[in-house]
Amino acid sequence: MESVNIEYLPKLNDYLEAYSLYESKTPLKKVDKIVAVSLIIIGIIFLSIIIAYDPKIIYIICGMAFIITGILEFFGKIDPGKIIVKYQFKKSDKLKHLQKIKFNDVGLEYETQGINSRIEWSIYKKYYEGENIFILIYGKRQYSVIPKYPFKKDDLNNFRNLLEEKIT
Repeated sequence: MESVNIEYLPKLNDYLEAYSLYESKTPLKKVDKIVAVSLIIIGIIFLSIIIAYDPKIIYIICGMAFIITGILEFFGKIDPGKIIVKYQFKKSDKLKHLQKIKFNDVGLEYETQGINSRIEWSIYKKYYEGENIFILIYGKRQYSVIPKYPFKKDDLNNFRNLLEEKIT
């Protein structure tokens, strides 16, 4: 198969989308909902007890904080993982420079300032395609983020075919 070459400057939104896509495929997403509902229930029980026995404003605020946090968590508005992704993205020198990747039958050749590496397809266990990105997974919470925007139309289809062929 013909090789596919891309060049791009990494964007934070691509990494946030990759994080969300990866998390949506894990069983922990259900745990988030359980935690959220638990926070809401604890807040309601706490408020009921406080109002009945000692309705001080500080206790009412604490109970409301549990409920509000639970609601925000339930709808995905609180996500510490996204804060970590933003922090890591901003601190990574590698992601501040132009990325060049050549995909071929053997694997991929990655180049950025001070880094040249070759990675065989066998390191990747699976991949997911999002609206604007691909993630190539090589371990638990370990993946390469490949944005779609640097691909030409034909190259994007060739890349999909390469992923289907090389990553089982």
